[in-house]
Amino acid sequence: MANANKAKGDRAEAAVRDLILEWFPESWRTRAGWDEDRGDIVLDVLGDRTLMVAIQVKDTAGRPGTPEMDAVAEQIRNGGSRWGAIWWKLRGKSDPRRWQVIMSGADYLALLDHVRKLHQHLDGIGADGEALL
Repeated sequence: MANANKAKGDRAEAAVRDLILEWFPESWRTRAGWDEDRGDIVLDVLGDRTLMVAIQVKDTAGRPGTPEMDAVAEQIRNGGSRWGAIWWKLRGKSDPRRWQVIMSGADYLALLDHVRKLHQHLDGIGADGEALL
């Protein structure tokens, strides 16, 4: 059973990794067995390792809870990520864009605050002259 569960988890991780790489190509899947767990995938927002998100992928029937959220908090610390999230596969959904992403309330608010500050800094205009929103 353990090998079947590992294969199921590996498929879910690969699906999330492939999707993330479409949007953030400098992101990477971490190596299994690191002494300091950094998550399954490190999403590199800017491509220069200065703004990262620790991603833990879960393919489980039950919704991830406190132990999993505590693990993500540790992965954020271990890897120097700004935020962290659990990307949870929903039963019957093969596309990771249809799965749920779970963050702590503190990380979610910090992410939104970061977006607000960026938007205020740019005064609503991106480098290409297009409005951000």
